[in-house]
Amino acid sequence: MWISALNRKLLRELLRLKGQIATIALVVASGITSYIALRGNYLSLEDARAAYYDRLRFAHVFARVERAPEWTARRIEALPGVRLVQTRIAEEVTLPLEGMSRPAYGRLLSLPPSREPGTNMVSLREGRLPARGRDDEAVVLEAFAQAHALKPGHSIPVVVNGKLRELRVVGIALSPEFVYAIRPGALVDDPKRYAVLWMERSALAAAFQLDGAFNDVTLRLQPGASEAATCAAVDRILSPYGSNGAYTRKDQVSNRILTSELAQLEALSSMIPLVFLGVAAFLLNLVLGRLIRLQRHELATLKAIGYTNWEIGRHYLALVVVVMVPGGLFGILGGVSLGRMVMGAYAAVFRFPDLQFQLSGQLIASALLVNLLAALGGALLAVRAALKLPPAEAMRPPMPASYKRSLFERLGLDALLGPSGMMVLREVLRRPLRSALSAAGMAGAVALLILGRFGWDSITSYFEGTFRREQRQDLSVSFARPVAPRAVGELSRARGVRTAEGVRAVPVRIRHQHRVRDSVLIGLPNQATLRKLVEHGGKDLSVPPDGVLVTSALGRILGFRVGDRVEVELLEGERPSVTPTVVGFIDESTGLQLYAQSDFVAKLAGDLGAVSSILLKVDPPELARVEGRLRRSPHVIDVADAVGDMQRMRDMNASFIDIWTFVSITLAASVIFGVVYNNARIALSARGRDLATLRVLGFSRHEISQVLLGGLFIEVFLAIPFGLLLGRAWAAQFMSSTLDQETFRWSVVVEPRTYLMSSVVALLAGAASALLVRRSLDKLDLVAVLKTRE
Repeated sequence: MWISALNRKLLRELLRLKGQIATIALVVASGITSYIALRGNYLSLEDARAAYYDRLRFAHVFARVERAPEWTARRIEALPGVRLVQTRIAEEVTLPLEGMSRPAYGRLLSLPPSREPGTNMVSLREGRLPARGRDDEAVVLEAFAQAHALKPGHSIPVVVNGKLRELRVVGIALSPEFVYAIRPGALVDDPKRYAVLWMERSALAAAFQLDGAFNDVTLRLQPGASEAATCAAVDRILSPYGSNGAYTRKDQVSNRILTSELAQLEALSSMIPLVFLGVAAFLLNLVLGRLIRLQRHELATLKAIGYTNWEIGRHYLALVVVVMVPGGLFGILGGVSLGRMVMGAYAAVFRFPDLQFQLSGQLIASALLVNLLAALGGALLAVRAALKLPPAEAMRPPMPASYKRSLFERLGLDALLGPSGMMVLREVLRRPLRSALSAAGMAGAVALLILGRFGWDSITSYFEGTFRREQRQDLSVSFARPVAPRAVGELSRARGVRTAEGVRAVPVRIRHQHRVRDSVLIGLPNQATLRKLVEHGGKDLSVPPDGVLVTSALGRILGFRVGDRVEVELLEGERPSVTPTVVGFIDESTGLQLYAQSDFVAKLAGDLGAVSSILLKVDPPELARVEGRLRRSPHVIDVADAVGDMQRMRDMNASFIDIWTFVSITLAASVIFGVVYNNARIALSARGRDLATLRVLGFSRHEISQVLLGGLFIEVFLAIPFGLLLGRAWAAQFMSSTLDQETFRWSVVVEPRTYLMSSVVALLAGAASALLVRRSLDKLDLVAVLKTRE
């Protein structure tokens, strides 16, 4: 078979450069792997969400009331832009399951009485819906059913409006409303302790005395309808019935958490592949540039005998294709494997009917195209220099480098380094741009390591630092409705209780100038010891005796200043409007709240100091007994364990952090290995004669290894601190751009162990690459190298 001269030349170069081509292909494969895995998960989750929400008619607007007559639904249906209205009954319940030390909590929801498709439809996974007229049958959310191995036909105990009942499970289902099912007020989902149950509307109406009435309503809107205008209109209709204010899909808990996760995935799918694109382009430019400089005479000969610039350029660019073929193949395979691994972790948290990693031709094409363009961009810079070189000039040797004494030598410090050290320093200073770009590529890899671990450090710092200082109680007891303040005294006298403090939380709507925001007014007792106000940086603040303390984020949103009087509408009871004075700000890590002393809140609300929850400090031996007694009370809807919630959130994040740590170490090591290896191979080919001469003059193998590899380790040591700083900057940018700043404003924390881990990975990857090149140095043929023409 006929092979052209240029193709034979290409084959010889591929065999000679196989190690460098393999490492560049590894970097390309890492970039494609990260892009396909991250972007593929983002697109798969986004597509699954859109299809699921549309198919099961996930609502656009939600509202909760105390009790509203059914005929008000017709007024809501008549609002402009409203497509569908679904009223229902929704109540919180407890489930004292056998074998659990603490009862589970649940939410009872009524099914549409007509069985016609409404909003927030359920997707049956097993079984059937409750039969008409049956008040002892229920459909259970799949996550809870799996956590307790429930199947259709099993029975579960449920305390419904203070009465213990046995409900028969007839179906297991999913719902778009509970893709991420989390108990109200909890920090993280807990499938074992939070259930959602659907029952017949008539059964719940009879149990909660809501015949002909509802306490929850959801709306689907027409395309283009104004959600804000609809919410305002719904509030006007429902305000006489104790509405807490309508809210949109954006603020629905499950959707908000899913949206935040999607924003993080989208940001990562753009940030991480950029590092690999830049490094691959740099390495190809480096290798081709060196190859072209070594082949000046061959280039001149090729041009002289009639080869065109197009043919010569195509010959060198063929190396890019050779790199892209294995890099693309392994990148696609790696992206699919990693994508499925990550999707498996997401599927355990976000519940969709059929959540799978979707690999599309468009995703593969975009990954290959972007990497190919980056590789061609780096290669073209080197090839362009070869094409511009006239044959006559190419026949001459390159102009000798211009040498001069460095500042280090002029200061007389060269003696400190010795001959070998000065050779290393001169080599670095001769090519400052190449050294800087090499260090920058490795710094990007180090930054990826920081990006993979900072989330765990930040969460741990918040929970072990700020959260533990803010929330000092052992138990937090929440009531279905505010109770009289004497309940605090009664609990404080209970056996085993050391301290009891009441907290009042009132939903409010704040108006200031033209801005409106829903929030919560929290009343704390004077000299509170269990719920402290802690700012960023750890500073404690006291609750003011008059006026309100506002979170800084809420103040910026509404434009508050100290001394302003703001209009606050209390969204409970008779919904009075008051105008307290802003007396200060608190820079908290979570939420948008207002704080005041309990007596001041009672004065604003016009009551005698009712409390919404009670915080308890309990003797450790009595904790289980006190908690069990509280959970049996019909007035208590939740008994939260702050330490348990914190541990569950750490456990949930641990699986994701382990995956990202493994991925970031693998990808970062491939970048550092590729940069060091290619730089070392190029240095060896360029300085082989010099190193052989040093060996003849008496330098040992160890000493010439220092000369060859010393400059590379200078680049690694320069890359590490820059990479650590870059990683922290990326972490801050990532957190500010992807986290909902109204919900979480955690400080970016990078623990010393993360800095140490990142530095060690960089050093080990660089050392492994250097040792591989050192083997070639040990096999250096001194005679053959010295015979080589300059």
